[in-house]
Amino acid sequence: TGGGKTVCLTTMARAQTSLNLPTKMHIINPKAIPISELYGELDPTTRDWTDGLLSNIFREMNKPVPEGRDERRYIVYDGDVDAVWVENMNSVMDDNKLLTLPNGERIRLNFPTCSMIFEVYDLQYASPATISRCGMVYVDPKDIGWQPFLWKWLEERPNAAEQAVLRDLTEHFLETCIDYVVEGIEDKASMTLVEPLRQVVPMSNLALVQQLCTMLASQLTEERAITDKPLIEAIFILCLTWSLGGALVQPARVQFDTFLKKRAGLPLVDRADEVGLGQLPHKLPTLHDYLFDFEERKWRPWATAVPEYA
Repeated sequence: TGGGKTVCLTTMARAQTSLNLPTKMHIINPKAIPISELYGELDPTTRDWTDGLLSNIFREMNKPVPEGRDERRYIVYDGDVDAVWVENMNSVMDDNKLLTLPNGERIRLNFPTCSMIFEVYDLQYASPATISRCGMVYVDPKDIGWQPFLWKWLEERPNAAEQAVLRDLTEHFLETCIDYVVEGIEDKASMTLVEPLRQVVPMSNLALVQQLCTMLASQLTEERAITDKPLIEAIFILCLTWSLGGALVQPARVQFDTFLKKRAGLPLVDRADEVGLGQLPHKLPTLHDYLFDFEERKWRPWATAVPEYA
């Protein structure tokens, strides 16, 4: 969700370790593997037992702590909670604190040395029996937002001149474009709303900003040392097109392209295939159909970069 759940857990572990309480975290995505590989499997014919990933971790982390030593061990379930896999955990979360495996083995949760944490996106598929056994800490993604990540990334840029230009561009483009894509806010001043743009894969606003920063870092390298504002602006618009607009379905791409060009306020050229700095191409449907040529400092269609088939 981008709310900072993982950072909170990591910070807690580091804080406890620094306070002479060594902390170990075992992170597992229970939805990534079948139930038989999660809890283990007992062959009905030969009665051979094959240990599972979770059963092995659970057994190891609940071994007694050496005398005179205090530590904390956590197993973090980083994935959706549903009845398919979590029902076996209900007996661990009640007063019994026992995990019963398919072979009849019972492993007791060594509380308070060992604890379980469910790090989930939401509780849409969790049953009341599971929810009633857990303590809840809600981390709202909107409390932190994407701004701290962007600020940290900008502060780490080595070129001060480039950093100043990027700050101006992010202030002008980023918040309005994210609001348009994620929330459907076309104009915040007049509260003009549209349907949020449809994405092939749903992405959070933080994920979109991370993708933008990664693309900018790949283009604005130290070797190129670009400080020219019109050139950085062209690169920034290209990266916006493929980060915020990359996961959109085709009709939504057209909507985003229209919004982005309007926000940029640059002249649109619809009679030429190649367009220089200070302008944006408009002959093809969207900017997704164009690449930016660093050597010639101009926009040109992707088709020109594809060699003819011989």
